[in-house]
Amino acid sequence: MSGNLIPAEHAEFFWNSEPGKAPHEFVVMDIRERQKQREETGRDPSQRYNSSMGAHVIDWLTGDGPHDHPEGLFATEWVDRGTDRKTIKQALHEIGKIDRCEWARLMYSALDFYDRRSEDN
Repeated sequence: MSGNLIPAEHAEFFWNSEPGKAPHEFVVMDIRERQKQREETGRDPSQRYNSSMGAHVIDWLTGDGPHDHPEGLFATEWVDRGTDRKTIKQALHEIGKIDRCEWARLMYSALDFYDRRSEDN
């Protein structure tokens, strides 16, 4: 997977959310690919999402707010909202597509290993 990782500076996060509920339908996109697709088709693949963060935001990777980095975004949007395990794993899997997010790949692998082991018992 390492050869196909999205550079962190080009990573965008899109999801749907409702007040008081954990985000769902989460996806990570490469801003360059999303813009290319929009130019080629006239449709933006992110249109179906009502929330976003990442490369299209001014302080992405340079600010000190929790939403300015993948770790903080994950912590505030998924961990801090009482999200179910399946949704957390899906978010970790998507964030794991980013080059500087080895932590997400490791966390996903650990949870997945534990889940598979629990199913066997």
